[in-house]
Amino acid sequence: MSFAVHPLDANLSASAERYPTKPAVCIEDRVLTYKELDQLATAVAAFLQSKLSIARGEAVLLILENDLEFIVSYYAVLRAGGVVVPINPRKAAREVQQILADAKPGLAVTYGEQASVLLAGPVECLRGGLIVGAPEKKRLDVGLAGQRWKSFEQATECGEMVAKRGGQGDDLALIVYTSGTTGDPKGCAHLHVGVQRAIASTRKASAITSDDVALVSLPLYHVTGMQSSMNVPIAAGAALVLAGHWNAEIAAKLIERHKVTCWRNVATMMKDFVEATSIARYDLSSLKFLGGGGAPMSVSLHERVHAVTGLHYVEGFGMTETMAATHMNPRAAPKPGSIGLPLEGVEASIVSLDTGEPCETGVDGELVIVSPQLFSGYFGRPAETEATYMHRNGKKLFMTGDIGHVDADGFFYITDRRKRMINVSGFKVWPAEIEKVLMSHADVADAGVIGIEDERRGQSVKALVVLKPGRPEEDASAKLTAWCQENLSSYKVPRIFEYRKSLPRTSTGKLEWKALR
Repeated sequence: MSFAVHPLDANLSASAERYPTKPAVCIEDRVLTYKELDQLATAVAAFLQSKLSIARGEAVLLILENDLEFIVSYYAVLRAGGVVVPINPRKAAREVQQILADAKPGLAVTYGEQASVLLAGPVECLRGGLIVGAPEKKRLDVGLAGQRWKSFEQATECGEMVAKRGGQGDDLALIVYTSGTTGDPKGCAHLHVGVQRAIASTRKASAITSDDVALVSLPLYHVTGMQSSMNVPIAAGAALVLAGHWNAEIAAKLIERHKVTCWRNVATMMKDFVEATSIARYDLSSLKFLGGGGAPMSVSLHERVHAVTGLHYVEGFGMTETMAATHMNPRAAPKPGSIGLPLEGVEASIVSLDTGEPCETGVDGELVIVSPQLFSGYFGRPAETEATYMHRNGKKLFMTGDIGHVDADGFFYITDRRKRMINVSGFKVWPAEIEKVLMSHADVADAGVIGIEDERRGQSVKALVVLKPGRPEEDASAKLTAWCQENLSSYKVPRIFEYRKSLPRTSTGKLEWKALR
């Protein structure tokens, strides 16, 4: 497979040249063609250069929802020679300030209220940016006085030429921050060439073409949504349908209205979707592909998805460090519970936690990866970057921190995170295995498992459980203990149960296990 080495914004230009009148983005009642989208990106890029003096390689924060402005700004920053730093707009002020201090961006594109958050702390590096939703002649927030803040709408009308200083293949394109479930967020630095390689491998595995219409429900500030729901479809010339805030019925309505053919999501979205009785009135027959990752999908949910849509859900695996997918199930024959096969260009193996040597088929160990789509490192943290690699037989292997195994057919399975391991009297216990058993009980809606200190055993297992509506807590612990005893070794059975109304999960459905402690 040949990889593109041109800058990322060239993907949009190429699709605009091939399909100038074809729909590129559909949002509410507005439809933009590829030519129009490309022109908007060029106008904003020119504005960033001429009015805001963006420097080549300068970091630019994007604190935006899944709006047209995110897509335009993303490609505009790259076209202007900048580095995109996408941030979840729902992050707390403290978290935003952490990223600001780490990435040291000179500019930002965001909403007025978010700009005020940016200015709440030390902002020596930030000199201005673009405000979305502020008309050109309307006075911007008084808190922005003295800085070079302009309206996004004004930028889209810029008629100046873009200076030829966009990023090259080996230039930095993105700094994407990890979700922070294991500590303070770290910025994963990605080069244009690495992102292009990830786009090419995902595009080939998913077989997306210019005839496809993709529903965008995953957050674009996250690598999964950014790649599978924006970069890959745009490189293919497919149409994007922006769903806005997640709602199962709205998703069904958009599928029917726009004849959506492919939809990347997470298991929590699919669960909402198939359980929503209102979707029965909508025509979903245009759908040809359903898939995603983030958190494992239960076998029962797989079956329910197939019953409702007639499609098999295609699971995959990726990380912020790998620029999304490294593994994906074959579309024609996915294996429920598996993350699938390595994508082209990805070498993956399972190695022993003790020796680092390859594990035998079916034996759990750590997933390690060699791939040209890997990040160039944690931004400004060379020691932490080096600590994520191991060396074997002349190769530098990226240690994912995920525990799993490979079956006789070469399909990979993820069972847990290495850092989540619980040590019970010297026995290794993986929380995800226990969570899976708990989730298979008829009374359980959600479950999380952690280790707690135990003077005798070192650690014991504690389960945090969300019961389904109408299920009483009174006898729940006895029921769940008996269920676990039937399905688990004795040392894996939770000794403590705690009941909650909900458990914290990331936007991609992953359990925020550190928040449970």
